[in-house]
Amino acid sequence: AIRLKIGKPDDPEVAASYLNLGSVYTNMGKYEEAMQAFDKALSIKLKYVNENETDLGKTYNNMGVLFEFQGKDAEAIEKFKQALKLYIKNVGENAPIVGAAYNNIGTAYKSQGNLEEAQECFENALKIKTTHLGDDHPSLMTLYGNLGVVYEKQGKHELAIKTLTKSVELKQKHLGEGHPDLAVTYNNLALAYTHSGDYEKAGEFHQKVLEIKLKQNQNQPEGDVSVGATYSGIAAAYENAGKYEEALKAYEKVKEIFLKKYGDSHEEILNINASIGAIYEKMEKYNIALDIFRKNLEITFKYHSGKETLIATTYVHIASILTLQERITEAIRALEKALELRKKVLPDDHPDVRETYYRLSELYKADGNDELAEKYLQKSGQKA
Repeated sequence: AIRLKIGKPDDPEVAASYLNLGSVYTNMGKYEEAMQAFDKALSIKLKYVNENETDLGKTYNNMGVLFEFQGKDAEAIEKFKQALKLYIKNVGENAPIVGAAYNNIGTAYKSQGNLEEAQECFENALKIKTTHLGDDHPSLMTLYGNLGVVYEKQGKHELAIKTLTKSVELKQKHLGEGHPDLAVTYNNLALAYTHSGDYEKAGEFHQKVLEIKLKQNQNQPEGDVSVGATYSGIAAAYENAGKYEEALKAYEKVKEIFLKKYGDSHEEILNINASIGAIYEKMEKYNIALDIFRKNLEITFKYHSGKETLIATTYVHIASILTLQERITEAIRALEKALELRKKVLPDDHPDVRETYYRLSELYKADGNDELAEKYLQKSGQKA
């Protein structure tokens, strides 16, 4: 246990010691002990509230950090706001410590998914920090990154790209070109470019992530999974850009890495196989695609027989390819199996079930069975 030398029980210096002790316990993951220390600090500091409200605010702030470590965002926000209120009252609205409080609140809101509130807080923090520090200070790297992620999640892709690019520039300047922290921001930029439709740029930034991760993991085989995930992002970028051959090469690289980690029957392998099969389908190499999905089906029945949704999705892929080959009767059989499996685990009004009904209505119509086509169309909830 950590021992604390104390003098008078209500001395402000003792409160500071308890505050420091609470922070140590927080970083150690000893959250109960941390809260006890913060509570003792708070009880002392409340006696001197009129003398140093900023100091009291720091206590609330540290309690907020503790709640944030525990994933208790609502409680963290409450404490951070108590700190903010005291800071503003004591040192004014534009003091650096106020900017730090806005940043903390914004981070908790971001974690909660409250994007508008997070944006407002991050923008307030940015305004205050740039006023005092300029727009080139290393403490702004993470703030620009967090704000960029919020913009991206709101669908504000151009703003996200601009803001994340600023974060990248600061990280390159202050941390160096190949620093591991850049990988996160590069990845976020890749997502922003993907969602804005610029797949070439997305691929470039996925490639930058890959370079960093390969350097990081060159002597650490356990790091291969994160490398595989990066290859997956590269593959998706190529696929979106219509560069199917390059996408296939990247997906095969993912598969190679994941096979070493998981073996050939893991769900991750099935997902990669499905991605590869979907590309062959887009390339109109239907027989190759069909072989891949049928192999997936075989593995799924053998190792994942209880996962009806996974099996149903594979049948849907098979039906799609058979439809493109104009093998309508076989496509209907596959889709009927998908429907049967989905209905076992999903309600009739679930979007996946309704979509299956609709696809079947289209197939029965193509097969000349108007009665069944109409029946399934009605069950789909859609109109002809």
